[in-house]
Amino acid sequence: MATWFFGLFGLRPFDGHVHLCCSPLYHTAVLNFAAISLQLGHPVAVMDRWDAEEMLRLIERHRVTHSHMVPTQFRRLLALPEPVRKAYDLSSMRMMIHGAAPCPQEVKRRMLEWWGRWWWSTTPPPRAAAR
Repeated sequence: MATWFFGLFGLRPFDGHVHLCCSPLYHTAVLNFAAISLQLGHPVAVMDRWDAEEMLRLIERHRVTHSHMVPTQFRRLLALPEPVRKAYDLSSMRMMIHGAAPCPQEVKRRMLEWWGRWWWSTTPPPRAAAR
């Protein structure tokens, strides 16, 4: 099951991916992504406390390829001054998975402009109100 699920994100055993755990491990999705990444043979970098610039530094330093985040973290990344956002090499990233809450369209658009098209949402889009 886990291999199938993570295959949806292009993650395979011992394929060179590096996972960045940037949220508390007591959250189910965060713990699952970290634990299954380890089971797949991927190194996992764990942040003690989330900080937008520190996350960018860790992506560059560890050549992180994938992570799981929530929209609030994207907002904080986008709030960084542009020179700070451009100071880090994020070219190793292959997949950013977001969940826990719908991501506002403006935040998603700005993240796609900055990071490119390696984006996956585990949260369904908002549904139209039933009449």
